[in-house]
Amino acid sequence: MSSLAKILEEVEMLTDAERISVMEKIIHLLKHRENRSAEVGPSFLDLAGDAVGGLKNCPPDLSSNPVHMQGFGR
Repeated sequence: MSSLAKILEEVEMLTDAERISVMEKIIHLLKHRENRSAEVGPSFLDLAGDAVGGLKNCPPDLSSNPVHMQGFGR
């Protein structure tokens, strides 16, 4: 059973008032996501454009060398 099917099964067991509350929250989250995306603007990758991948004789990804990853996520 997919995650969506499980969620829908749970929603079917809610009361009408609970369903309305869930729907209101989903609508709020979707509207907030749309607004946030519009405020953020283009990503760094979008702005970098053709410069990405333009270096020669370099590793394709710095994470391929563990030295570059020391302290990452701390």
